[in-house]
Amino acid sequence: MENGEVHAILGPQWSSQAKFVIDLGVKAQVPIISFSVTSPSLSPTQSQYFVRTAYDDSSQVGALAAVVQAFGWREITLVYEDTDYGNGLVPYLVDAFQEVDARISYRSVIPPSPADIDIVKELNNLLLKQTRVFLVHMTAVIGSRFFVLASDARMMSEEFVWFVTDGLSSFLDPVSSKALDSMQGVLGVRPHVPSSESRRAFEERWTKLYAERNLHEEIADLNLFGLWAYDTVTALALAGEMAWEPAKFRYFNRNTSSNNLAFSSIGISEMGPKLLDKILSIKFPGLSGEFNLPNGKLQPIAFEIFNVVGKTEKIIGYWTKAQGLSPELNLSSKVNYTALAHDLKPPIWPGDTSKPPKGWVMPIAGQQLSSLENIYA
Repeated sequence: MENGEVHAILGPQWSSQAKFVIDLGVKAQVPIISFSVTSPSLSPTQSQYFVRTAYDDSSQVGALAAVVQAFGWREITLVYEDTDYGNGLVPYLVDAFQEVDARISYRSVIPPSPADIDIVKELNNLLLKQTRVFLVHMTAVIGSRFFVLASDARMMSEEFVWFVTDGLSSFLDPVSSKALDSMQGVLGVRPHVPSSESRRAFEERWTKLYAERNLHEEIADLNLFGLWAYDTVTALALAGEMAWEPAKFRYFNRNTSSNNLAFSSIGISEMGPKLLDKILSIKFPGLSGEFNLPNGKLQPIAFEIFNVVGKTEKIIGYWTKAQGLSPELNLSSKVNYTALAHDLKPPIWPGDTSKPPKGWVMPIAGQQLSSLENIYA
């Protein structure tokens, strides 16, 4: 903004970085467009120049609560990382579970950069609790390690329920095979991405590009954030073409007596407000679905409920705000489904069983993972 006089910024990647950059965007009237900042603590309604081309994390809590209600669980242990991303969803989950007569009975907080011993100690705490329904809200980096250690602790067996939010489930493809093997029987929710000819064509080009460069070992399935990224760049390019005025490709009201600490030398973008207006008005069929930004953020259509079985994620149902849970997705249907387990296809639970866990046990006094603690100490 100071040196290049940019008129739009894509990013930043993390919610913890975003607030600072968004404040600068408001000062310079430059749109800050992010396809990866999902924390509900940052809202386009609070910061005019912040545009979220991704789903707000809080949009999934209805689907999470519906699954909890369907299986009749009344108490849930929430396991989350102690970051802006992890903490931001907690109040929304509390409210959503209260609406279905369930509650978070214990909060297990994982440090932002945990050593293995930190995770093992929290697994110890979980074993001492009666509740056996664990909702895990983590990024893939920490979450994949967490499940490997939970598997080592024999906590991916019968009587355990593991449920993941879309922060981890949207990244399941890139996690290691060892991590995926440790997640057998896990349930999760993630945004539904409709299939389309444009998406299939793009994925073919993606694979061909890597093949031509002999990068076979690095080929990964395109996750949701990759699709959002592509749609975001497309939208910004279209908005730039509509807003382009060479005479206004500058900043004004610049303070030449620079004080970098206070960023007082940042002026105001002449193009920024018009560019923002064009971005917010754009609608087109993107790779991730319909690109449309009412209230400055992408709106979800539906969520998938999936079950990790073998090397795949088996879709066992869908959730929409209008219809609730349903075994198949039919957006044109007028049917409102009940929140019952038969509104989903039967999942395979941890321990390779089809019998739904009751969600609680009587913990054995003194039961701990002392051997694991010794290994990771």
